[in-house]
Order: sequence, then structure tokens, then C-alpha cells
Amino acid sequence: MKFSSQQYARAFCDIAENKKGADLKTATKKCADFLSKTGDTAKSREIIAEIQKISDNKNKIERIHLESSEKPDSESLKKNFKKGTIVLWKQNKKAGAGAIIQIGDERVDNTVAGKINKLRESLQ
Repeated sequence: MKFSSQQYARAFCDIAENKKGADLKTATKKCADFLSKTGDTAKSREIIAEIQKISDNKNKIERIHLESSEKPDSESLKKNFKKGTIVLWKQNKKAGAGAIIQIGDERVDNTVAGKINKLRESLQ
């Protein structure tokens, strides 16, 4: 039987819950060995991403991906995002003025180029 990345992630989180130190390391090794045994090591990145989602939900953490040409200062981030938000910034020199923001599956392109493209598409 093949398992999905979500199933592996949920199982790992259940196994690893309340474990620390050597016990957590042993549990992680056993999970990695099981992935290898089932031939599912290619799913590792997806599984890790799912584990992160589960952990973020449990700990009420929201991750926001922000692309802009200039790095925002920490004060403006604190002012614009609630506590418990992790902002992952990536420089995008093509962004020019504005920014591209992604929260979960929703992506908002608030750059000048993005707005021009949106206008162009609406005129066609």
C-alpha cells in the first residue's frame, strides 16, 4: 500500500509528539528507515512541508512569503503582520515598486508590473 505525503507527515507528528533529544532522533530515524523500505524517499520534501504545516497549525503560526526588490524593515513588518507570523522574504529585483505576497495557496501580485499585466489581461 502506498501512503500520501500527508499520511506520512501525520504519522510522523503522532509518533514524534512529546519526544525530545535521543527519543526524537530515534523516532525520526525509524521514520526515515520506513520511507527507504517503502521506496518513498522521493517524497521527503513534500513530507517535510506537510509536517511544517501541521506544526504551524498546532502552534498558530502563519507563514507569509514576501518578494520585493528591497528588504522591508522589521518595524514595518511588526506593524503590518500579527504576532505569530513568520515572514519569509526573498529579493526579487523584477518586483520594482510593490511586492508579491503569498499566504498559503493565495498569491497577490501588488507590483507595478503585476498591476499592468492584470490591466492588460482585462483589456483583451
